[in-house]
Amino acid sequence: MAASHLQPHLTNPHLKRHQLIQPLTNLEERICLEHGQLLELFCRDHSLLVCLKCTSEEHRDHQTVPLKEQGEVQQATLKQQIKDRLVKVQEIQRLVKQSQRNAETEIQEGLRVFNTLMEYVQQSAASFKQSIEEKHKKSEEEAAQLIEQIQSEISELEQRGAEMEQLWSSGDHLHFVQTFTTVKPAPWLNDWTQKTEQFSCACRR
Repeated sequence: MAASHLQPHLTNPHLKRHQLIQPLTNLEERICLEHGQLLELFCRDHSLLVCLKCTSEEHRDHQTVPLKEQGEVQQATLKQQIKDRLVKVQEIQRLVKQSQRNAETEIQEGLRVFNTLMEYVQQSAASFKQSIEEKHKKSEEEAAQLIEQIQSEISELEQRGAEMEQLWSSGDHLHFVQTFTTVKPAPWLNDWTQKTEQFSCACRR
């Protein structure tokens, strides 16, 4: 290694921490275009590669560090970026699991509510059905009573009809008319038109 290059590394405080390596190829890319010296430092203020001469001119009082130190920082930064993203991945996975647990809990709660509603609807439907059936049964019972009363009256009327037929067959029309005209309507006869309308209204309710 040339003495002219080695001397600054022994005297300059910025370069005393430098690790000396063997000469590298592609020196054109490693030379400062302004000063013609090797780019051995990194200016953190401007994020630029600089040579030793740059630190005494336009990059004076800037924060400059050896390339190895900057490289280590960049490596550490990259590792930290990876670590941060791995933490984010773990956090997202944790949130997904939590979301799954929340979804399962929400489903269970929702199903419980729906089951309760279904039980209520079924009970209400059964109660409604029972109410309608009881109403219909009551209507049937009332209808049976009405029919029984009407049939009873029919029997009474048929009996009277037989009496009328017997009197009519005698040929005494005057006596027939006098007999059945003066007879008042039987008190047991009902106004079935009104009763039938009342029953019809009850059936529609």
